[in-house]
Amino acid sequence: MKEYATYLFDIDGTLLRQNRVLSGVDKYLKMLRNKEKQLLFVTNTPLKTSQMLAEKLNRLGIQAAASEIVTPVDALHQYLKSMNPGPKAIQALPIHQERTVHQSGAVQQGDHSSASDSAETTTHHSAEASMNHLTGSSTHHSTGATTYHPAEKPVNGLAEASVNHPAETSAGEAVQPPVQPPVKLLGVLHPEVVRAIGRRGWVIDHVSAASSRREYTHVVLGMYMELDCRQLARGLQHLDRGGKLLVLNPDVYCPVDQGRIFDSGALSKMYQTCIPKEPVYMGKPFGWMQQAVKEKLTAPPSQCLFIGDSPYTDIPMGQALHMDTLLLRSGITEFMDDRLLVESTYTYPSMEHVPPLEGYRKPSAAAVHPNAEGPSYLQPLKGVTQ
Repeated sequence: MKEYATYLFDIDGTLLRQNRVLSGVDKYLKMLRNKEKQLLFVTNTPLKTSQMLAEKLNRLGIQAAASEIVTPVDALHQYLKSMNPGPKAIQALPIHQERTVHQSGAVQQGDHSSASDSAETTTHHSAEASMNHLTGSSTHHSTGATTYHPAEKPVNGLAEASVNHPAETSAGEAVQPPVQPPVKLLGVLHPEVVRAIGRRGWVIDHVSAASSRREYTHVVLGMYMELDCRQLARGLQHLDRGGKLLVLNPDVYCPVDQGRIFDSGALSKMYQTCIPKEPVYMGKPFGWMQQAVKEKLTAPPSQCLFIGDSPYTDIPMGQALHMDTLLLRSGITEFMDDRLLVESTYTYPSMEHVPPLEGYRKPSAAAVHPNAEGPSYLQPLKGVTQ
C-alpha cells in the first residue's frame, strides 16, 4: 500500500464503536504520529463539537487536537460565510445561558437519563442518505435542556447596512449592492452544538427557547437523543414562515451496540414530506464539508488517503477531493448488501488488517518520548479553541 503525507479518518465505525476503540486503531495511529504524518479526523456527528470530540478521543487513549477535527459545524460556518463576503466580526459576541426544564419524548436506545449521558454513550455514523425506511424504538422521560442565546446584534459581516465597497456604472455612478438581512438561526440541535455555533459569531437560538416573534432565516437540524416532537414541530412552523432548512449531516441512521438509531437524514425526510423546499446538507460528502477539509490540508490531494467505513459519505468524500480512499467493513456495512458497496482504492475488514507503512519499525520509548512532556501532539488541548 502506498505511503501518504496526510491521513484523514472518519471516527464512528472506523476508529470507535460508541466508547470502545476498535482493534488495531491505537497501533496504526501511533505509527503515523511517529512518522510525522498529518492526521485529520473528519466526522459527520451532529452530537459533539470538535472540542468535545478531542476530549473524548484523548480520554479513550487516541491523541487528537480539536484543530485536527472537522465536524459539520465547520461546514455550516463555510456555508454561512459564503452568504456574505464582508469582513467577519473581530470577536464573537458573548453567549448568555439560561436553563429551562421540559418534558421530552426522546428517541432513545438503552438506558440514558440525561442529554450528556446519551450524547456520550450514543455514537453517530453514516448511512445512505436516500434510504427511506428505518426501524427504531422510543422511550419517554423528563430531561433538562440548556439553551444558549448570543447577543442580539448583527455579526460576521451581516450588518443592516452593506459593508462592501459600492460598484460603479459605466457613467461612474455608484451602485450600492443589495443589503443582505442578518442571519438568524434556529437550532434544532444538541444545546452544546448550538453554543459552538454561537461562539463562531452567529446569532442562534435553541429550539426549546425559540422566540415566536423572531423571523429565523434558517432552521438548522441535527439529531440528538433529547429531540422531541414539540421541537420538531416548532422547527416546521418556522420553515413555513420562510426559513431555509440546513441539515448538519445526511446520514439516515447510525449504528450503536443495540443496533441502530435514526440520524439527521431520516429526520430531514419528515420535513421534506411537509415542505416543497430541498434542504442544504452540510456534512460529508457535500461541498461545504469539502471546503472545511481543504482549509486544513498541508499536502496536495494526491498525497492524501481518506479512510472510513461508509460507501455513501466517506468514500465519495475522498473521491470528490481527488484523494485515494480506503473502505473499512467495520461499521455500517454490516447493515448493507455487498452489491451496494462502491469502488475504493483499498478495502480491508478493519484497521487491524491495514498493513503498516513499508519499513516501519516501532521506535523505543526513549525515541518516542525524548522528554518528560512528550511530543506536542500528546498535549492537544492546550490553548485550543473551537
